[in-house]
Amino acid sequence: MHELTTADIEHYVLTRRQEGRAAQTISHGIIYLRGVVEYMERLDYQVPTIKFPKIKVQNQRIRSLNRDEEIRLLAELEPTNTRYYKKLIPFADKPELMKQRQDN
Repeated sequence: MHELTTADIEHYVLTRRQEGRAAQTISHGIIYLRGVVEYMERLDYQVPTIKFPKIKVQNQRIRSLNRDEEIRLLAELEPTNTRYYKKLIPFADKPELMKQRQDN
């Protein structure tokens, strides 16, 4: 741990971004690393002075469907709903489409 540098932390962040990880996931990793360094310091181990980067996390509100929207969505996904697929596909493909709609 005493050889860990700020550059190593920056490399970790860059690698995680290239892997396609979300900002929140990277932030959790940084928090974990910071906790390890602080814990090692409390145990009187030699630890480096590291500047941990701030990761911007977009906190967006997750919207849920209301009851009416949920009912309409489930009605559209009902496998027996012929309103749309009846006109769009040949008769032979209907059983497969019904299985897909049921999975949805």
